[in-house]
Amino acid sequence: VNSYQYERFGVQRPERSASLVASAPGLTPIGDFGEPSINLAEDYETNDLQDFPPTALPEISVYEVSDATPGARITNNPIVVSADGSGMVDLAAAGLIDMPYLMRLKSL
Repeated sequence: VNSYQYERFGVQRPERSASLVASAPGLTPIGDFGEPSINLAEDYETNDLQDFPPTALPEISVYEVSDATPGARITNNPIVVSADGSGMVDLAAAGLIDMPYLMRLKSL
């Protein structure tokens, strides 16, 4: 959740996004990848620094989804990645990408 240009695309800062994901019911953290760093754009006006102060976050955080409702699925073991494409290299290097699994990329 930390590797995107929020200021460029007008979306939430990584700390706010990480807080929302971490508090979502049914998600259990599995692991983090990448060196934690602070993603704070210079000269960017924001009003959420008090509620979500700059925090060192990993490049990618992986969560297990419990009690997922069945739906139309191509695979029983999808991998959901919430990051930009650069994090895929870290996942592959860690041996977590083992095709023939479906990979779904969450748009940030």
